[in-house]
Amino acid sequence: MPSSGFFGWLWRFNAIAIAIAATGAIVVLALIVEMVANDWSRQWGRRDETDLVQKGPDDPPDFRYALESANELAGIESVVYPLQRDTVGARPRGLKSGYSYDTKIVNLLLIDGNQAKGRWLFDGVQQIIAERIVVHDPASLRDDRDNRRAAAILTEVHAIDTNKDGHVDESDDVALIAHRLSDGSKHVLMSGPIAIVSARQVGGGKLLIMYEAGTATTLATFDAVDFRPLGKSELPRLSTDPPRDSEFPLPTH
Repeated sequence: MPSSGFFGWLWRFNAIAIAIAATGAIVVLALIVEMVANDWSRQWGRRDETDLVQKGPDDPPDFRYALESANELAGIESVVYPLQRDTVGARPRGLKSGYSYDTKIVNLLLIDGNQAKGRWLFDGVQQIIAERIVVHDPASLRDDRDNRRAAAILTEVHAIDTNKDGHVDESDDVALIAHRLSDGSKHVLMSGPIAIVSARQVGGGKLLIMYEAGTATTLATFDAVDFRPLGKSELPRLSTDPPRDSEFPLPTH
């Protein structure tokens, strides 16, 4: 046990100094490990960059393009490869630095298995694809239609980024586009400052699109083959207020 007086205070000072030095060593070691891990993930933690994207001289150096795994299109003998853009940049965090990552799908590569050919569904890499679904499942189409001719991919695209932040905001324009696989034609079903809630194909060769615009939620119907609008209606809103007695009568005995 340390004695009192000068030597006691000296012992306590040495103990505090050793504790501070040990804590500092642990912090420095943790910083070194994190820097090595961040550098490894920056260099090797992503998919191999594809040569299908030809970068221009003005492209940011921290943009990296890679193909995701293929999505098979059932009954159509085609596959789709989403093109992913990774953005990695330095991000200061107090006394240490790190890396920020951002990933977006910016195009879709369609491979036709019958003709052994491929094409991009969009021009360039400026758009952001928020959602994509395959419509016209051959089993659900009307018998008098050409199933392969009717096959299409429905994509929700972030069309106009008003504040250039790379995210969909209420003031941004969103477009819902149908891509015909047989001839490469595009059909814009709707666009504007809207939010797509759901896009589904149902029986009878119809597409049901639920979307929000302002405070209204609307259900729009389209023909699933030629994409003609068939009609739309605003969905009723549900109140959280308790019902009045006349609206919700209680059972009597």
